[in-house]
Amino acid sequence: MPNKFCSDAGTAYAQQIARQATIKQRPASATPSVPTTRSSTLQGHAVLVCDIQEGHRHTVHHFESVVATAVRMIRLAKLFGIPVFLTVLHPNLYGSTVPEVLNEYNQLGLLQGGVFTKTRYFGNVPDLHTAIKQQSITKVMICGLEAHISIQLTVFGLIPHGLGVHIILDGISSCNKEEIPVAVALMRQMGAKGERIFIATSETMAYSMMGV
Repeated sequence: MPNKFCSDAGTAYAQQIARQATIKQRPASATPSVPTTRSSTLQGHAVLVCDIQEGHRHTVHHFESVVATAVRMIRLAKLFGIPVFLTVLHPNLYGSTVPEVLNEYNQLGLLQGGVFTKTRYFGNVPDLHTAIKQQSITKVMICGLEAHISIQLTVFGLIPHGLGVHIILDGISSCNKEEIPVAVALMRQMGAKGERIFIATSETMAYSMMGV
């Protein structure tokens, strides 16, 4: 029998988020009043949103879909009491985090894991690792850009720290769409070799959080 991670109202809201297809900008007061709960099964989980910035908006394949998935993951994190971390690559070159993502992040309160600026595609900046370690994170759900550069390098950098990584397939992309399946295949291959790398979707993760 599946564990019940939240109230019936919370479960219904999670299902709504899981199947949400579009982003609707809304004030914090418009968010349904659902108690934030955290199952012992979800202790140690975190969401990492990687480099979803304005400079990519008109160059990345299916950019808006990636943004929508990132928003969905942040809303799920808020519901289940999971911290969220953001990385920002060369803001002077690529701009700031897109408002759709940043607005959701700013509503997280104590679940804000931190915003970490980096100057290399490799996303494992020391301050980020320190924050992850301080919160006893063991599993990271990652989405963002670009699949074959920052995402791939960040995933490979997290593994040596003993972290399990779930790559949110509908939440990653690249400027060249041909790069995406190559990056996913390489990360999946690493997972098949025993590394703690898993391929999932935002909807799969939502229902997993609900214990169904």
